[in-house]
Amino acid sequence: MPWPNQIKGVSNPEDFDDLVALGVKHVHVNFILSTLLLPEQAPDPPTSFIRQVNGHTIRFNPQTIRAWDQKLKRMTDDGINVVAVLLNRLPDHGSKDSLLVHPDTDIAGAPHKLGAFNLDSDQAIAAYTGAVGFLAERYSRLDKRFGWIGGYIVGNEVDSHWVWHNMGPADLEKVADHYIQEVRLAWLAIREQAKSPRVFVSLTHS
Repeated sequence: MPWPNQIKGVSNPEDFDDLVALGVKHVHVNFILSTLLLPEQAPDPPTSFIRQVNGHTIRFNPQTIRAWDQKLKRMTDDGINVVAVLLNRLPDHGSKDSLLVHPDTDIAGAPHKLGAFNLDSDQAIAAYTGAVGFLAERYSRLDKRFGWIGGYIVGNEVDSHWVWHNMGPADLEKVADHYIQEVRLAWLAIREQAKSPRVFVSLTHS
């Protein structure tokens, strides 16, 4: 899908009829990567929702994925280009047990319950890259069977990391070094599946 030549866009749309009426041609939607993954205690999904990533089995939640199928296909059929924002919502119970939670994250102190992605183990990297790669495999395929994602934004406003990409008390060098890895790994996972989607960083308006 070509990038739109109109500037009108909407953030996280809910009313799809309204998008068409307004002439919207691009949107961004937030993907909470943890919601794509099945918890350990859940039974196995159909094999089409299971991937092997660097020796680790990554299982995806069919209910979550199929709900996204409906939304993304509707917008694609309406000629709307979608950009996905890859976010890591922190667990409400304060536990760092989730594979995706960075070990230095201050879960209690993070204002909006958003954190950096954990890249401290092979299993955590497999979960992160597996989730990103699954999105690109499903939603950036050329036939647009399930809808189309034309770009991927890694995290949100990382230069204000305590608020939007929390990894605990950290200086500029530490945050930048970690974020570079997040972006690079996401880019590689997406490129394994699709050549055209762009990969973006996210900085504050200021």
